[in-house]
Amino acid sequence: MFTTTRPTSRPLRPYVTLVAITVGLVLLLGVVGTTSYLLGFTGYAPLVAAYIPLAVVIAIILTVRHAWVPVGFRPVRTHNAGAVAAMVLAALLPISVLAGAQGLSTSAAGILGFAGMAILVGFVEEAIFRGILPRVFWSRGTIETVVVTSIAFAVAHAVTGLSPDQSLVATLRTIGFAFLFGVLASVLVRTTGSIWPAVVLHATFDMAGFVLTPRSTLVTDSISIALAAVVAMALILIARRAPLPA
Repeated sequence: MFTTTRPTSRPLRPYVTLVAITVGLVLLLGVVGTTSYLLGFTGYAPLVAAYIPLAVVIAIILTVRHAWVPVGFRPVRTHNAGAVAAMVLAALLPISVLAGAQGLSTSAAGILGFAGMAILVGFVEEAIFRGILPRVFWSRGTIETVVVTSIAFAVAHAVTGLSPDQSLVATLRTIGFAFLFGVLASVLVRTTGSIWPAVVLHATFDMAGFVLTPRSTLVTDSISIALAAVVAMALILIARRAPLPA
């Protein structure tokens, strides 16, 4: 269950680390995105250019420090009823994209490329925001960890506002959904004892967004935000009632 226990000493080092990583990610995406735009590159090329090096660096750091398991890359405790229920509920989230879609936006060959990109993004962002940063923050209590890392995750997605094609309102919707997704994914990791369900959920949701054309971006975003809020609340209730995996 959630714990609010906190140590007597509360150094600011976790916040310094969080700010440094989040700002660094935002600057990297901003620089790569702006450079790509000025050079005439469109689509998701800037995202791939930024995330491939990040994925390599994360993999090297986790391997050298023997930190794959400590940050959450471990098997799911499928014997835990709460964990199974959490994964089933989380699987509903990509439906929000399907519900507002009018068809595919790419070819069959393009789907494979988008699948690889979705896995790449899911791995990098979940490793950072649901693996590395929570490990830095966990001594400050579960609730603070979930809220703060979810805010950082949302702030990192504010970089989408740098796109000339993105309106302020659309950017705010993106940030709001990112925060809710951060809470949802954090609780999912906490309940299942593994980061893998969050990686799969993240990749699946992004994949749906990459390959499907929405009838209305506003409608799709609204459905996604509402469903994310409902699922997040359901997962919190499960986490509070079910015993944590050992």
